This record gives sequence, C-alpha cells and structure tokens, in this order.
Amino acid sequence: MLYHWGCMANLSDRPYTWRRVGLVYLGTTAFCSAIAILLWLLGAAEPLWASFVISFCIGYSINTTSLLLTPIAERYLPAMPANVLTTVLGLLGGLMLAGWLIIGQPAYFLSDDDYSAIVLGLFFGAIGITYFATRERLHVAETELADVQAMQLRNEKQHLETQLKLLQAQIEPHFLFNTLSNVIGMIHDKPDDAEQTLLHLTTLFRASLKRTREPLSRLADELEIITALLEISQIRMGSRLRYSIEVDDSLLDISLPPLLLQPLVENSLKHGIEPLEAGGEITLQINKHNDQLIIRIADTGCGFGAASNTAGSGTGVANVQARLSALFGGAASLALEERQPTGVVATLILPAPASAA
Repeated sequence: MLYHWGCMANLSDRPYTWRRVGLVYLGTTAFCSAIAILLWLLGAAEPLWASFVISFCIGYSINTTSLLLTPIAERYLPAMPANVLTTVLGLLGGLMLAGWLIIGQPAYFLSDDDYSAIVLGLFFGAIGITYFATRERLHVAETELADVQAMQLRNEKQHLETQLKLLQAQIEPHFLFNTLSNVIGMIHDKPDDAEQTLLHLTTLFRASLKRTREPLSRLADELEIITALLEISQIRMGSRLRYSIEVDDSLLDISLPPLLLQPLVENSLKHGIEPLEAGGEITLQINKHNDQLIIRIADTGCGFGAASNTAGSGTGVANVQARLSALFGGAASLALEERQPTGVVATLILPAPASAA
C-alpha cells in the first residue's frame, strides 16, 4: 500500500527500473484488494465496490506520490521525515480522489468527525510500508551483493551476505497474509481476538522495522517481537499452543545481534508444535553464567524422530549458525538436542557483554 522507492533519481538510470515499478504496483494491487475485503467485512466501508475504490485510491496515490516526490523531498529533509511527508500527502490525495469518485465530494472523507478514514489509512499504511520497504531493502542488498561479487571484494561480500540473510529471514509474506486471513475469519465470531491479532501484528512489524536499522538490539526488544509472534500464533491455535518466557529483569538491557532468537522460536512452532494435533508448549529461558549468555528454547513437539520433522535443518537455523560463526567465531555456539519424552531443545550460547549484570 505504501512504498518508498529509496534514492532513485531517474527512472532511466537502471534498465530494470520500469519492471520494478510494475512489480511494485502489482504488489500494491494485491495488498489493497486484501485490505478492501477486510474493511468491507469489518463494516468500515460499504458497499464492497466502494471499499475497493477507497483502498486502491489510497494505495496508488501513496505509491505515485512517493515515487515522484520522495527524491525531491530528500534533498531538503532527512530520509524518514521525507518519507512521512510524502506518505501523508499521498494518503490525503487518495482520500480526496476516493471522495470525488464515490460521491463527487473530494473533501468527504477528510470531514469525518471521528477521522475514521484517515486513522484506518494510516494503520494499514504502516503495515504496508513496513512490508514493502523491507522488500526494497532486500532488493538493494541483492543488487549491491551482485556488484561486490563482480569486483571480488571478499570482506564486503561477506558483510552484504549477512545483511541479505537477515532481511530474507524477516520477510515472510505468507505469515502476513495468513494472519490477515485469520483476522477475516475471526471478525464476526471472535471480534476481540481479531482486534488483538491486529494489535500484535502492529507491534511485530514496528519492532521489526526498527531492528533493521541497528547492528545490535536490546534483549527486551527481541522478546517483544517473540511475544507478539507467539501471541498471534496462540490466538490462531488456541489451547494447542502454550508458552512461557523466563528471563531476569537485569538482563533486559543487554545488547545482542538481532534475529538470533526469533528463527529458533519459529522453528519450534513450525516443525515442533503445529504438526501435532494436541499441540504443545514452548519454553524460552535466558540466564547469564560467568561471561556467557545462555539461551534455551525447548518445545514438547514432534522431536527429531518424526518423519515430517525437519528441525535443525531449516533455513532459519542454518542462518543463525552462519551468523554466529561470522559474528563470534568460536566464542558462540548453537546446539539442538532431543528432549525427553518429546520435543527439541535449542541451546544458544553467546558472549555476554561485560556490563550485563
């Protein structure tokens, strides 16, 4: 719905630019269609055709405004304020266009007493900009990696490969759309669960976007993301999923590389708990012993013995192991072991910062 084209100065600078623009608008079409149906089911926009008009007007307007004005705005403003400015202008333009097309009054949606149209536009826009902006970072990383490979700059290549894997692990469109589909299914029968799912999804994307900008993350921020992920899964799975997080408050402010814990929790969910009809439990324990931070993620799921279980061989686990080697060498480790009577235990050991209590 929202899209930031980055530092593109001229559409003719790169041969793939027009193709990229087409893909962006194609993705916007799919995203806006999902939002239109969701708003219609929520009763926030009726009839259905009007919901589609509103959603497409906002999405295409923000895309076009960002594409044309962001490079100009960034000449005078930092990247974030420039992006916010073009986003707001695109949202207002889209609402005016929708008002004109539906009832012939451009200011119709801007004059609501409760500003519901603007609030909904900003809410779903925040989700959209998180998803599409992260995808653009991935595209930029892929392009830079190809340039580095051509120049045989080995050190820079390793750095970009690490960043690329980090971004790839964060982008999970199936999770986003599956979650929205679950929300649609809960709207009428379980409206409170639908609302809570959207709140947790907002927390997850806000924290994930913040995490991509820094080389280190607070343990508290990582746990916020994991909690949101587990809460969304628990709403979907109900009593089939139970979880607990045990960590001393004195450890919450320590710093660690982002995206080391999340793939391991997702691995337990996907390969351990979800395949079981009865579900199971995930326990996350974090302790500090001498100069080491010991993170233990245990589940009561399928374990290594299940034929369908691929725990330990997934992309997420492999990425964590590769990043540990690149960041810490032999000072960090990840071990996956069978848990008795069922399940898997992942033990992650990191060098603890000297300032951690």
